[in-house]
Amino acid sequence: IPRHATGTLSARIHEDPTYRLAWTLTRHFQTLVIHRCGAAALAAWCRAAEASGVPAFQRFAETLRADWDAVVAGISLPWSQGPVEGLNNRTKTLKRMMYGRARLPLLSARILHR
Repeated sequence: IPRHATGTLSARIHEDPTYRLAWTLTRHFQTLVIHRCGAAALAAWCRAAEASGVPAFQRFAETLRADWDAVVAGISLPWSQGPVEGLNNRTKTLKRMMYGRARLPLLSARILHR
């Protein structure tokens, strides 16, 4: 965050209680994800978000609860789909770069041989 933005953010947090609550909920959710706190902590965060009175957080908590098992697995398990998504992104980028220039054998060779 740029230095001038930090001052603006601090002033806004001190002036507006709704903004302070939104900032607090955001930071707590970030901590849950970074430290992989698990289902109990996520459930507590969802209850706080639903009780906050901030519509965006209430909708977000409802969305989390709609797919609860997947969300809990996502924030508590050490596995990630990042490498697979990176490979998919690389493949699609190569395909777009080569559109109209070459056929499948050359595309396969570029994908397999980096």
